[in-house]
Amino acid sequence: MSSDFIRPRITNKNEGLYGHVDFINQQGIGGWVLDAQSNEPRIVEIYIGEEKVGEALANMQRPDISQILGKETKCGFYVRWSELKIPNDLDDLNIAIIDKLSGREIFGKHAKGRKAKNLVEGRLFFNVDSIKVRGNRIYGWGWLFHKDFEVEDIKLICDFEGNYYEVPINYGSYREDVYRDYMTERAKHSGFVFSGRMPFTCRPDKCKFFIDTFLQNGKSHRILVPYEAVIYLERLLHEEEAKFASILKKDEEYVLIIDHNLGGGTNLYRNRLIIDLKNSHHILLLTYRLPNLDYQLDYFYGEYNEAFTFGSLPSVLSILDRVRLNQIILNNLVSFDDHISILQWIYSKKLSDRNLSITVNVHDFFCICPVYSLINSKGHFCGIPLIQECEKCLKNHKMKEFLMLTDFRDIYKHRDEWSKVLGISDRIVCFSKSSLDLLKRAYPYLDSSKVQIKSHEVGEFRKVNVNLNSPLRIGIVGNISNEAKGENIVKEIVKIIEKRNLPIKVVVIGSINRGISSPILEVTGQYNREELPNIVEKSGANVFFHPSICPETFSFVVNELIKLGVPLAVFDIGAQAEYVKQYNLGLVIEKVDPEYVVESIIKFYEDLRKSRLTFKHASKYGKVKVFTSANINYLPKVRVLSKTLKKYNPELEMNFVLVDKIPSWLDISKEPFDKIILIEDIKEIPLKSWIFKYSVVELCTAVKPFAFKKLLDDPKCEMVLYFDPDIALFSSIDGLIQELSNSNIILTPHQTKPEEEYEAIMDNEICSLKYGIFNLGFIGVRKTDESFRFLNWWSDRLNRFSWAELDQGVWTDQKWINFAPIFFEGVKIIKSSRFNVAPWNITTRKLEGSFEKGFTVDGEPLCFYHFTGFDSGAHKIMAMKYNSNNEAVKNLIQWYEKMLEENKVEHDTTFGYLIDRFENGEPITEAHRIIYKRRRDLQEVYPDPFKVVENGQCYYNWFKWRAHIEHPDILKKYGGY
Repeated sequence: MSSDFIRPRITNKNEGLYGHVDFINQQGIGGWVLDAQSNEPRIVEIYIGEEKVGEALANMQRPDISQILGKETKCGFYVRWSELKIPNDLDDLNIAIIDKLSGREIFGKHAKGRKAKNLVEGRLFFNVDSIKVRGNRIYGWGWLFHKDFEVEDIKLICDFEGNYYEVPINYGSYREDVYRDYMTERAKHSGFVFSGRMPFTCRPDKCKFFIDTFLQNGKSHRILVPYEAVIYLERLLHEEEAKFASILKKDEEYVLIIDHNLGGGTNLYRNRLIIDLKNSHHILLLTYRLPNLDYQLDYFYGEYNEAFTFGSLPSVLSILDRVRLNQIILNNLVSFDDHISILQWIYSKKLSDRNLSITVNVHDFFCICPVYSLINSKGHFCGIPLIQECEKCLKNHKMKEFLMLTDFRDIYKHRDEWSKVLGISDRIVCFSKSSLDLLKRAYPYLDSSKVQIKSHEVGEFRKVNVNLNSPLRIGIVGNISNEAKGENIVKEIVKIIEKRNLPIKVVVIGSINRGISSPILEVTGQYNREELPNIVEKSGANVFFHPSICPETFSFVVNELIKLGVPLAVFDIGAQAEYVKQYNLGLVIEKVDPEYVVESIIKFYEDLRKSRLTFKHASKYGKVKVFTSANINYLPKVRVLSKTLKKYNPELEMNFVLVDKIPSWLDISKEPFDKIILIEDIKEIPLKSWIFKYSVVELCTAVKPFAFKKLLDDPKCEMVLYFDPDIALFSSIDGLIQELSNSNIILTPHQTKPEEEYEAIMDNEICSLKYGIFNLGFIGVRKTDESFRFLNWWSDRLNRFSWAELDQGVWTDQKWINFAPIFFEGVKIIKSSRFNVAPWNITTRKLEGSFEKGFTVDGEPLCFYHFTGFDSGAHKIMAMKYNSNNEAVKNLIQWYEKMLEENKVEHDTTFGYLIDRFENGEPITEAHRIIYKRRRDLQEVYPDPFKVVENGQCYYNWFKWRAHIEHPDILKKYGGY
């Protein structure tokens, strides 16, 4: 280091190196340095003794230096102690600030001989990553920890002209980056976020911000937030308004979605909605970006997307008034700067345009109370009392999440504006029945006819094994980030277990705010959802507890744990209790009390052990289920299939997925199959939409992947095999089970050998090119992550495209499976001649034998034969065309005719879902069904296409008003109305 000092006084504005250290205090080191001949910022190095501990770029604004030079100059630097690598021994602190390029020391307030504790407050490290102010609203985040003592609490204080106001702050969030830099346990949960509204407009010349820190040793410290760290935002951004106006298409109609930007299931639902609609609609998404304290308007159409930023709500609403809206979807208003004005604007828009469709999605209970978790001022679920009690509660409410995100205390105004919007809405979507019950409690006169209960899509997980023979290990899944999510409950449970010295461990799969230091607690950290089954098994947890003390409107975590098939306990609140009450491995805990929770979970665990539930699967292949799907008209064929299956594999469970209404004359106890699964009991299926758009054949094939998932949902089920109802078995299917035990999916192709004759090529190979390479009269699926990925993909395609339309390149469920071996791993193609023998492949297979001696195919025992097209006579024609002299084929056909006669039904088998008219009695034409089938957006907007609303929003009216404009070709082809 040079002993020369840089001059602190500027004597020549055009040349020379100048600089000064303005302060060295408890927060850090600040000053400035510049070369008058250059605009490039300098780099300063910080030394303690002879050891370099850090450096900084001098590029901060310095208005005082700019005034001296007569031009704008960025030459300031500021370095916090937390940013420096400070040596362990700081008894004698000798600081030097060096200009890196010249090696010269910057003169100023040096600290020779001063004690370290006078400067760095006994090892208090911190950083304010961001602090933004717009009007009276403040938002920011950072981190803070003390190397030697736990931080009990921190507060952000705003000093406004000598008056002190506290900004709500949440301390203790996980900061992996800070932990990585400092490698000390106290850095792990050092994160904080602050957000709030002041009773005044914040101005840079009036406000100062401090962080008050309270340590476990009883000491406290006040840290001044540097002026330069605070960003004051302008109220309006006029250039964005002009930019948005330039892309606005005046003749187009738009769908407006209003949503918060806080993440979670609410945003996931919104994003899926945009994906579904953007190819056929112009979409506008209005969000409030809390970290930026501004509004963002995103425009989507097809693959095009552009974002626009606005500094105030009036500017956003003003420009939206110029847009032709045909639908508003109110997804969520939590955190918005002025939710009341938005509700009033929506109400006024509906009054001025009765054709404007309004949808309200109830993702939380903000439409009931500004405290959207419904946790009262005493920290309990309120139960929605009389509004006078709500008024008292809000006046005294101090829950941080409420203060940080909403802090609106006029319950009468809140309910009044929400009541108006709910009243004029066309559709209200609740995601559980319990949510609707609470909504009706707050708004008893709500029109229930416009409420739709719709579950979120959770996806599938493989079942996991838990070991109940090991000591109790309580698993808690998710981000337990606040009081409503059960943060305090978890902490108290850990204390109780420790105090009573119970042989119990607790593992949090996820994170918990302000981590608890305890030998009985393990926190795994954030996880990828796809890895949850593996993480759960690795954790060793054998009983799971969902600690949320607020009513949830759905609960992804609870539904995921149910999918995993693990024992699960919840409080008797909200959707979480609604789902667990229907779960055979569930426990609903009546009292929100940590002691009671511990006792209840211990008893639950002991009861499970007494039941000898081991979560191990029964047979050498795992338990296998079989199913077929059909309407009631196919019952004779279903009976033959079931009887032949039970003849050779009596241990297997046979399920009949009935795509029909169950007739009163059917006595299931006398049928050869074990269970009936009604299509209406498969909750994933939008039944009314399907009945309208799909034919019977399309319905019966579309249901397959959904039925697979429902059967695999059984914790004891490892494999599921599907057979068409017009199949009969002639030997055991153990060979198929063996193949599936080493695969994810097994398929049988139509042909396994090439044809030689021209006619056979036309009849069989060309036909397979049209209808699909694989015959979906059979498919097997084993429970694996990859298989669920396949089933989710297949079910999505069939939900939208189970079309029997060769001219569109689609044939029901079957042709999609051409992609299976390409898209997915572990797909086994069964080429053995003994499986799925049928007219399309019998030309290349040698079928021999009799019922007395048994049938063989190419020398192997015949496993199953497919009697496809039997009722129409097509089967016999095609089988005899190439096998007219084959007695074995003739015997099989005669036998099947006889079996169908023996199992025939003497009752009415008319299709129960045959609905050919709208609610108002008007006939449903083929054009009605085709357009609805082709338009996913219409299916989303009109889930019940049969419904008729006079002069209102319904598919019947949409068709009258729009079909001739948007689909004249289909009307011409199918005869219009």
